[in-house]
Amino acid sequence: MIRRPPRSTLFPYTTLFRSQLGMANLHRSTGDLARSQDLVEDVLARCDSPKLADVRSAAYSDLSAVFERQGRRIEAVATEYQAFVIAVDDASRWRTLANLGASLAGIGEYDAARYALEVVAQRSEVFDSRTNAVIELLGLASAVGDELGFRRHLREAEARVEAMPPSMAVDFHYQVGVGMARFGRLGQARKSLALALQLAEAHRLNTWYFKVERVMRGLVVCPEAELGSAVESSPWDTSDLREVTSGLQELFARPHI
Repeated sequence: MIRRPPRSTLFPYTTLFRSQLGMANLHRSTGDLARSQDLVEDVLARCDSPKLADVRSAAYSDLSAVFERQGRRIEAVATEYQAFVIAVDDASRWRTLANLGASLAGIGEYDAARYALEVVAQRSEVFDSRTNAVIELLGLASAVGDELGFRRHLREAEARVEAMPPSMAVDFHYQVGVGMARFGRLGQARKSLALALQLAEAHRLNTWYFKVERVMRGLVVCPEAELGSAVESSPWDTSDLREVTSGLQELFARPHI
C-alpha cells in the first residue's frame, strides 16, 4: 500500500489515485467486486484533501457502482449522493445527479428520482446529461402511469433524437416502446422497440439488443411482461434514503444548483 503523501504534495497524486480507480473499474468489469471495493475504499481513505474533491467524488461513484453490482441498492444510492454532494466541476455534478436519479427510479423512489432528474433536465447545459435526464423522466412517467408527463417528455426528447449518439437513441426508443406498452398502445410499442432493436444491431450494442429483444418477446406473450406496473409508493424506508430525498427536494426548490 502506498503511504499517505504530505498534504503539500497531494495534488500531484491525482494521476496515481485515478489510475487506482481505473484498476478498480477493471476488476469490477471482470466480476472481482471484492478487489474493486478494496481499491476504491483505499483511495477514499487516503484522498482526504479538499484539493482532491473531484477524485473523491469519482471514488464514491465507483463505490456506488460496486454496491449496485452487489445488490446493495440503498447503499449504492446513498454513496452516489455523496459523490454528487462533493463533486466540483459542473459536468461531474450533472452526470452524477442524473445517475442518482436513475438509481432512485430503479428502487421505486420515484419522487426523489424526479427531483434529481428534473434539476438536470432543466438546468444542465451539457447535451448528454440533459437529454439522458429527459429520457429517464420519460421512463419514470410511464412507470407511475403519468401519461401527460410521458407525452411532454416525449416531445422534448423527439426534438433531440437526431443529435443522440447510438446508445442514447436506443435507450430513447426503448423507453418509448415500454411506455406505449404500459399505456396499452401495443402497435406503437412494437414500432419503437423494433427501431431500438435495429439500432442496437447496427451499432453492435449487444447488451441493449438482448434487453430490447426480451421485451419484444414478452409483448407477444403478455403486454405486461418485463415492463413492471405503476408504483404509488416506495417499499424502502431508511434514514439513508430519507436524507437523500430531503436533500434532493431542497435542491429542486432552489433556483440554482
